[in-house]
Amino acid sequence: MLKQRGYLVSLISFPFLIWILFAFIGNGRYLFNFSFILDPIALIFFFIKGLPVVLLILLGCSLFAIFVAKKTSQSIKKSIAIILCALIITPIALIPIFSLVRIMAHQIGLQTNNQYFCQLEAELSTSYENDQSSNECLFKLALNNNNASVCESMGSGDLKLDCYKNLAFKNNDSSICGKLVELSVGEGAEYWIGGAKIVNDCYEEMAIKNNDPSLCDKMRDGLYAEGVKAEDYKIECLSKIK
Repeated sequence: MLKQRGYLVSLISFPFLIWILFAFIGNGRYLFNFSFILDPIALIFFFIKGLPVVLLILLGCSLFAIFVAKKTSQSIKKSIAIILCALIITPIALIPIFSLVRIMAHQIGLQTNNQYFCQLEAELSTSYENDQSSNECLFKLALNNNNASVCESMGSGDLKLDCYKNLAFKNNDSSICGKLVELSVGEGAEYWIGGAKIVNDCYEEMAIKNNDPSLCDKMRDGLYAEGVKAEDYKIECLSKIK
């Protein structure tokens, strides 16, 4: 009985360890979302780039199953069937586990004011939407602690820019708007519809708050953001200053 239990544990544990390892190498954890299957382009990319890895994993699991079968005097076919089933079922079982730990990390991070747990949530994210949730956690911590370095730890995106913008307004510091300009160039944020708009909103809010028309001169064009024109923003900004 003990030998049989060890046989099954070995065959089930091996795929489990492979998935855990794969989940934390690069963005492999995104495969746990399985939404890529519904995207034809993503699916083609997966088969072109990922198929060799999948074949390697299948070969590794099969060789391990053969090794265990010989050591425990079990059927090789049965062993391969068990380990391949475990390979398929394991990610499905891991999804709710990842989700539960991620939700707990989000709540603990906010309640304890601890940046580590918000970043842990990002590490356990299984989709772009979950990454946004971890950024929201960091966003709240940055504002609560008045700490721009927390904004820096966020992934690229409008929320990161918005984090700096809110700190600029909170501290009445227009130099932080300048940090937004650096980010918009360095990370290509001006290619997004929100990128240049957030930069301009930052300068506009600071200009109004400090009654400083010189800040209106710092408006920027959005490269591919329709309607985001520096001159239009400048005129609007100046009209709001009394």
